[in-house]
Amino acid sequence: MSPAASLPARLEAHLNERPDLLPRGSRVLVALSGGPDSMALLDLLTRLRDRLDIRLRAAHFDHRVRAGSDAEAETVAGWASELGVACRIGSAPVGESLPESTRRRTTQAALRDLRYAFLHAEAERTSSRRLVTAHHSDDQAETVLFRMMRGTGLRGLAGIPGRRGRIVRPLLPFGRRDLEEHLRAVDIPFLSDPSNRDPRWARARVRHQALPALERSWPGDPASRFAALARTASRADAALDELAWRLMLSARREARPADATREDEPADRWSLAAERSSPDVKRWSFSVDRLAQQEAELLARGLRRLARQAGVRLRAGGTEAGVQFIKQGRSGAEIDLGGGLRMWREFATIGVGGASVPHDDQPLAVTSRDSDSGSLLLGGRRYRVDWWAGEDREPGGESVAVPSEVLRFPLELRARRPGDRIRLATGSRALKRLFNDRRVPKGERGSVPVLACGSTVLWAFGVAVADGLRAGCAQSGTESELNIRIVPADGAYGARTGTCKDR
Repeated sequence: MSPAASLPARLEAHLNERPDLLPRGSRVLVALSGGPDSMALLDLLTRLRDRLDIRLRAAHFDHRVRAGSDAEAETVAGWASELGVACRIGSAPVGESLPESTRRRTTQAALRDLRYAFLHAEAERTSSRRLVTAHHSDDQAETVLFRMMRGTGLRGLAGIPGRRGRIVRPLLPFGRRDLEEHLRAVDIPFLSDPSNRDPRWARARVRHQALPALERSWPGDPASRFAALARTASRADAALDELAWRLMLSARREARPADATREDEPADRWSLAAERSSPDVKRWSFSVDRLAQQEAELLARGLRRLARQAGVRLRAGGTEAGVQFIKQGRSGAEIDLGGGLRMWREFATIGVGGASVPHDDQPLAVTSRDSDSGSLLLGGRRYRVDWWAGEDREPGGESVAVPSEVLRFPLELRARRPGDRIRLATGSRALKRLFNDRRVPKGERGSVPVLACGSTVLWAFGVAVADGLRAGCAQSGTESELNIRIVPADGAYGARTGTCKDR
């Protein structure tokens, strides 16, 4: 079988094994430099497009780093048109119109950033589900060797992934020689980029100096061995990522039922309140003990994945700071991980997430014994409040019965204030001290409803009930008592200060 016939068949077999690379029925944008690799890629996909059921477009980016590049761009677009594929040309800004970051570093990396920005924009404009590049196994070997020379970890050894988001590299199983043989067999034209041999660029030195030296010094094909190393490292890297994520999930702090009237019992239910009270801010809570004993590498991987879920790409410094904070951070402390992501510790809980969005509270006043209901908003969390005289009418939520001898109007349902105190059976306590003893995280204290008469607190929802008030759902009450029930609007919590749960 000739190279022209064998390579399309081999590529089709590979794509059938990996249907996620080019899903059937999808629009596909080919990154077309005009070099031999991308021209071979475009030709191969045009031969397979009907069988793969894909719609092709191409995009070429003119870096404007050498004279005549604009004419080359038109030539490349013409070659694509001859293959029946429309090609859009983009170009880099020049002189003072260049982004400042690029003017500071006119390197291959800076030019690559400009090129990919154009390609992603074009993919969005054309509703392309996949952006295809022509990286092959020799590129993979060069990448692995280049990273080894710079110093890298397991993720760097994994090299170029076959797919990352919408970017796919279907030619990774094939070598440069395969593509060149195909081009010669089908007589496809291509450009030669002189920068690929320019020794100023590290990639060119790896390709034309380091790899050939290895080929001369060791038997066999070093490129294929580096590619094999990348595949092994990629599988190991994925396995470690999965292990790290399972660790994070197992350490996730969950609410648990407890008797909140006991002064030695932490109010753990509030450790997840922010996740429900602020839907526009992603936040997570974890057990310090479960995380701190783990290896730093697993913690780093778990943090990076968590950050990605929040739309943040953690830098090395932020990741290292987060791992150190998990190991050594003190309660009440907080650090910035970067990208708007924070980490804080409250007692035995590590929190990770974005900054809380300020909320305007909406307190509620009870001015008479007349049965009524209302809505309370504290710290972005909404509650339904009912009050009535006499026996309980509807099980559910958490409630207290306020006897006539302590009943003074108006009663306020609000957030805590400086100077608030509550009288328990053991004596009067400052609410601030009580919240600290019950381990209510500082960031959640503004979301705890407080029933108060002036600065005298009668009830801190889910935390404590003042001495002389009866907690729980009363099936036989008196008209002299005023019953007050609070139910979180999302129904997330059952009773803690009483014995009655939603049903």
